[in-house]
Amino acid sequence: MVKKLSKILSLFLILTVLFSNIHIVSFADDYSTEGYTTNIYEFADEVREMMTNRERYYSIKYKSKTLYTEQNQEDFTDIITELVKRAYQETEQANQGDYLKYVLSKYGYLLSGFGYGEYFYYTVDLEIQYYTSANQEQKLTQEIDKVIDGFGFTNNTPEIQKCDAIYDYITENVRYDYANLYDDEYLLKYTAYAALINKTAVCQGYATLFYRMAKECGLDVRVISGTSRGEGHAWNIVKLGDWYYYLDSTWDEGTTDYDYYLKGSNDFDQHNSDQEFKTAEFKAAYPINTLNFEDFCEHDFSIPATCTKGVVCSLCGKESPYSSSLGHSFTNYVYDEGTATCIKDGKKTAVCDREGCQATKTITAPGTALGHSFINYIYNEGTATCTSNGTKTAKCERCIKTETITAEGTMLSHHFINYVPNGDATCVNNGSKTAFCDYGCGTADTVLDEGSKTSHNFVGGTCQNCGYENCEISGVHKYSEPTCKTPGVCYLCNLAIDPEHPQPVGHDYQDYRPDDFATCETNATKTGKCVHCDKVDTKEIDGTVLGHNFINYKYDNNATCTADGTKTAKCERCSKTDTLTVENTKLKHTYTPRVVTPATCKTTGIMNYKCSCGDNYNKVIPKTNVHNYAPFNNKATYAQAGSSGNVCTVCGSKANVKVIPKLVPKTTKISKLTAKKKSLVVKIKRNKSVTGYEIQYSLKKNFKSAKKVTLKKNSSISKTIKKLKSKKTYYVRVRTYKTYNGKKYYSAWSKAVKKKTK
Repeated sequence: MVKKLSKILSLFLILTVLFSNIHIVSFADDYSTEGYTTNIYEFADEVREMMTNRERYYSIKYKSKTLYTEQNQEDFTDIITELVKRAYQETEQANQGDYLKYVLSKYGYLLSGFGYGEYFYYTVDLEIQYYTSANQEQKLTQEIDKVIDGFGFTNNTPEIQKCDAIYDYITENVRYDYANLYDDEYLLKYTAYAALINKTAVCQGYATLFYRMAKECGLDVRVISGTSRGEGHAWNIVKLGDWYYYLDSTWDEGTTDYDYYLKGSNDFDQHNSDQEFKTAEFKAAYPINTLNFEDFCEHDFSIPATCTKGVVCSLCGKESPYSSSLGHSFTNYVYDEGTATCIKDGKKTAVCDREGCQATKTITAPGTALGHSFINYIYNEGTATCTSNGTKTAKCERCIKTETITAEGTMLSHHFINYVPNGDATCVNNGSKTAFCDYGCGTADTVLDEGSKTSHNFVGGTCQNCGYENCEISGVHKYSEPTCKTPGVCYLCNLAIDPEHPQPVGHDYQDYRPDDFATCETNATKTGKCVHCDKVDTKEIDGTVLGHNFINYKYDNNATCTADGTKTAKCERCSKTDTLTVENTKLKHTYTPRVVTPATCKTTGIMNYKCSCGDNYNKVIPKTNVHNYAPFNNKATYAQAGSSGNVCTVCGSKANVKVIPKLVPKTTKISKLTAKKKSLVVKIKRNKSVTGYEIQYSLKKNFKSAKKVTLKKNSSISKTIKKLKSKKTYYVRVRTYKTYNGKKYYSAWSKAVKKKTK
């Protein structure tokens, strides 16, 4: 089963140049030559970053004493090829090096420049196309991280275990893309993206996916291209210990009985590497073991012992027979929520302290029993009496245990009904009566027996028992003294008025004394006291108000362009202020300029001057007569010349205009002219940048009455011209043409070659 690889790099750099046009223009001495470098390869890091980010265009300023034209264009193409090679040299980054090398689709350049002094100054516009986009690369990286995290590698994981896990994953999950094998338009099949995301790719996708994942895990890995069973193919080498080993995940897909995994050179003879991998330099840098890995392991017991294993070989993962495991170490216990009950302690769990070990141990956590939780008590009806509270019962919210306690405040009140008088009433006071609780607790309650008071025993209007006097019986009233508000009244019946003092005597205020002082706005006051009671009277002392005394007026600095300012003074006796206008202090207008319409090199503008009060006026801004130049560069085409210089962005005026000549197809030549019987076989040096070729032949040196043959593809580089005259000398020349917008544009004719037919 032979599987197809994409364009191998040995052909890749030759066949994938998009364009390589050179335009050399000369212009004035005042053009800047700053920022140019003589070492174009110092841009390799920037180009690598551009490729990593999947950026398509990059511009380089390069100066050289060599004039590059269409005649020596291949020399400059070699420079660009070397620059790209340096950009995808191996680095520590998993998404660079071979990964970049095999994700490139096409690249090319456009060269333009000028001569000044002993140097030619070039602008190299580099264009690179890729099999994948930046968004696809971001998605691929996220998925790779997810898969690798699932492996659970630690710092002590042997390299062989990492290699095994990655290889197993790829061979188990990726399948060969037979559906798109011969579809030249579908280029994604060559990528790690197709292998991991779409789960189907060709061998280049397998190899670059293993490269990405292995390098992300710290393995030393490369992608190898070449042939297998007569067709293009790609595989990997990976370093374990001091040696590199071959592996081919494409051939091992879908099986666990691997035939192409970690093989030495003696057991991998079906694969033929490209020449770049056969050089002495490459072999010295990447020594391949002749033996398979399983047959050769110089044990390196450098991986420390763990809880369950002794010291392990970092190469093959084998445990040393002279070492023992460390055993687990559990110290940092964490309480396991929800494991305790009311009467039993909960559990606590610890993860082994040793690095990389995830073993756990669970033990009892002393003192964590929860105890019962009794809430939502329910009152037990009928348990309360008049001498004790009732009870209430609750169930533990975590178990079936119940608890009964006193229900405070539920004691019943005594019940007293049958009260019996105690015989202690008098003519002055009611007597009392007593009852015992009906519930039989023996508690007595004594209360006032309303209405039980006895009658007075009057003799001559005076009770003989209590001495109470009754003026209605005796006919004699006894009057109290009149007050400021009431007349004299009988204090026995509280009804009869003293005929000698039938009216209140009224207040008599005397001995007035000053109290509150006068202020700027109010009089002083004085207060007197009634001689009959405690009533007081306060009144103003007329004419004692002081009035304000405003002195030391100060200017308020508040004049505007529409109003005079003011001055303010404070009363020397209070906080009252007085403000007066200061005549003739009004300010002049202060105008702020604002551009309403800017002036340009073509039109006048308007400047508005406005005061904060609203007053404003306009002035005309003269034309600037200064152009706002910006550079322009109209690239030349085969149909018309281009131009460069400066153009005013306002009025369109141009300056320093330089003409860029029309593009002309690159010339070619006759590489071989062979005579045949009445025919000639013409072989042409191929030019990949043109559309086709035109061959002209004639019996005359000046090509008078010449005939022509057109070759419509640049890949058609051989043509047999038939029906010629026998044993005649023919002159033959060739030129290229480029089809642009449906029209052909021709190069200059090559040097004529003559040949005599047979």
